Amino acid sequence: MTYTATSDGQPELRIAIHDDADGMDVWDVPSVNRHLIGSGMIVPEFMHSGQYVLFYGHEDIRVAFSKNLVAWHSGGHALAAPRHNDFDNHPLKVISATNLEQGIMVLYSSIALRRGQTTVSIGVMLCAARDPEHVVWRSDEPLYEYVTKAKDEPRVLGAVVYEDEIVVYLSSARDKIIEIEFANPYRSPVKPRRAHRLHRFPENPIMSPTQYEWESRAVFNPAAFMDNGRVHLLYRAMGPDGISRLGYASSADGIHFDERLDHPVYNPLKGFGEPSPDRDPDVRHYDPVVHPSGGGWAGCEDPRAVTLDGRAYLSFVAFDGWDFVRQAMTSISLDDLNNKIWKWKPPVLLSKPGELQKNWVIFPEKIHGKYAILHGLSPNIHIEYVSSLSSFNGKKFINSLPQAGGAGYEGRADHWDSRVRGTGAPPLKTPMGWLLLYHATDKRDPGKYKLGAMLLDLDDPTKILFRSSAPILEPEEWYENQGKPGVVYTCGAVIAGENLIVYYGGGDKHIAIARANVKEFLTSLVEGHSQSLTHVRH
Repeated sequence: MTYTATSDGQPELRIAIHDDADGMDVWDVPSVNRHLIGSGMIVPEFMHSGQYVLFYGHEDIRVAFSKNLVAWHSGGHALAAPRHNDFDNHPLKVISATNLEQGIMVLYSSIALRRGQTTVSIGVMLCAARDPEHVVWRSDEPLYEYVTKAKDEPRVLGAVVYEDEIVVYLSSARDKIIEIEFANPYRSPVKPRRAHRLHRFPENPIMSPTQYEWESRAVFNPAAFMDNGRVHLLYRAMGPDGISRLGYASSADGIHFDERLDHPVYNPLKGFGEPSPDRDPDVRHYDPVVHPSGGGWAGCEDPRAVTLDGRAYLSFVAFDGWDFVRQAMTSISLDDLNNKIWKWKPPVLLSKPGELQKNWVIFPEKIHGKYAILHGLSPNIHIEYVSSLSSFNGKKFINSLPQAGGAGYEGRADHWDSRVRGTGAPPLKTPMGWLLLYHATDKRDPGKYKLGAMLLDLDDPTKILFRSSAPILEPEEWYENQGKPGVVYTCGAVIAGENLIVYYGGGDKHIAIARANVKEFLTSLVEGHSQSLTHVRH
């Protein structure tokens, strides 16, 4: 048993042991640890390299190890810290730690007092059993929230983890024991039906961080389009200052990128992701734990690009902290782009002030004489039709649905896409319909961004004709789990000859490729089967 106590005014984490023969009223306390502060939980029936494992924390969550349950040594760094403007932005306290087939599941609480109410949010993270100091994933939304009057002063006592559900016990100021129940996120690990094993380009990743400071931490989530016989990538890049900029690379075959510039081709501008001068300078750095938006805190994020009327139109997320997450757009003439003259149009904002909006895409051609902007994906497709892309001038904005605090939209219950995160690459026109890639997570297999596909009606793309019954791509390789684990995220795809080529970010750190024969892919999608992306053949 672990518990906290105070001795000589100093908080201590104590460990007590009882022998079954002595009964529950006789306990021995062999371990008093003043250097371990806060609530803690030893992982039951589990040892790592001959050592017991203890997860603990007062403000953040840490891990400690011991060979004898008496002397403990800590890894020294926080595995998880409160996240600004998220459900767990208050001190984190460990509730339980359970060894599962997938890893060590750590439940934690974050308690907030607002307007006379107390909210107890239950979060979860998964640590690797082979390395308990490595966080595989962490929930983007609470597993459960218990709301009560502030005077009730709820305290979390502990939890019992069953195969299908989790029971958490709380106490209140009125000496009441409160029991809350919710589904175990690993109650039925998803194993989607597949026609074939999923394959990637064998030389992945095709791009990784370089020695140049502006892209020395991460390169990922590239926009892609074809022009002048080449595939052009505009990719998101991160340096130690935590600001997202865009880099450039191009390829003749869409696979081997023989051109990559050593400088950014698009930088954030004031009001469109450039850092505010009054922002706390302590947060101006790259940190994927503190800053969940790809490790950054400002800049132009997740670009998508299409070519229209002799120009490349770029939609992107203008990010300047979680109180400024807006959809923006700029463009450049294709002549200037091919000549490497980076003369971008002044950017404009598409989404309304005060809204958190991401993942908007422009269709690559007009529909019924108007430009089409897809700005919502679930439960219905939402498209804004405009006569001119120059009509956005700071006064006109697109009316869109709120994006559930950035956590995405409710998807199909009991499917792999029960939480739809947003659109992937801009739609690709095919004879069978608009091919739209999208990102989703599964409540039964949390912490993994997966990629699916839809076919939309050519004349009315708000109509979904077909939808993948299983993910077409999901995080499995090392480069999809390094940086931010469990992420495959596409912002760009092209159809080159017979091939669908998908460019995606792996783990918010690398750029990779996957490919499928377009005809086979579409046929499989229409027939309701999962279609794998296969190796690129030279």
